[in-house]
Amino acid sequence: MRRYVFFLSLCFSGLGLALFLPAALAEDPAAWKIATPYQTIPLKWAELPGKAVFGNVTDPARLRIAYRPDGGVPTAALLVNAPLIKAFPVDAFEGPEGIGGEQRLVQTALQDGGPVKSVYVGGAFLDSDIFEWLFVLPKEEIQRWLAATGKEMKIYVLDPADKSRCLEASFTLPEDARPLRGMLQKYLK
Repeated sequence: MRRYVFFLSLCFSGLGLALFLPAALAEDPAAWKIATPYQTIPLKWAELPGKAVFGNVTDPARLRIAYRPDGGVPTAALLVNAPLIKAFPVDAFEGPEGIGGEQRLVQTALQDGGPVKSVYVGGAFLDSDIFEWLFVLPKEEIQRWLAATGKEMKIYVLDPADKSRCLEASFTLPEDARPLRGMLQKYLK
């Protein structure tokens, strides 16, 4: 009898664990992660995870909004990792002579039915494994992002050699926009 009770308790505790683990391991919903990367500079970042695709390569991507409340305007950056760096012609965007400063090759689109925005970008390797496209968005576009809670946002980076091909990054804008709104409070006044 003791063995039978022990076996049943193992089965039911395993079942409880099996039912509990998927819920506990489920991915957190999209949320703005606020960071202060440097202690001596009042720069703040808000980051959002997403994914990017170019051709048959899919890899995580990040959207980063950076802002200094002591001056300046917020910037947005799309960051991609090594697999996409190898697949997409990022070199054409790098540095002050990069093509993104001459042509509007980055577009942002929200699932809200509003217009697609084309922007000029700068590009840089942050490390040998990370490339970023950096751009400034007007206040109206940032307010649009803040209002589009729960909506999907896409960023398209057109291939300069063949504009029919693009890297496509997708992000779900968080239901709770308060962290980003709080970070940008001074700018949005």
